[in-house]
Amino acid sequence: MKPYLDLDELTIKRISGLIEKCEELMLENACFIYNPKLKNEVKFYMVKYSDHWELTVIQNWEKKRDLYKIKDKSLTFDYSEHD
Repeated sequence: MKPYLDLDELTIKRISGLIEKCEELMLENACFIYNPKLKNEVKFYMVKYSDHWELTVIQNWEKKRDLYKIKDKSLTFDYSEHD
């Protein structure tokens, strides 16, 4: 299985930077909406767990979700869902 939305290097860099800032500010979650030349918005939700961060990428219009784990600055695809 592969993700519905491929994350480009710039998006991955932004996610990593946000997680670093969350760690610095002691925040345990963050979210943002991103629309890089797409017709529908893409929502990113990041939640901190005890040993990793979870990233959920949601394409509302298509009702698709990709879930990733981030541990030691490494982003790993976990699974996808579709309603």
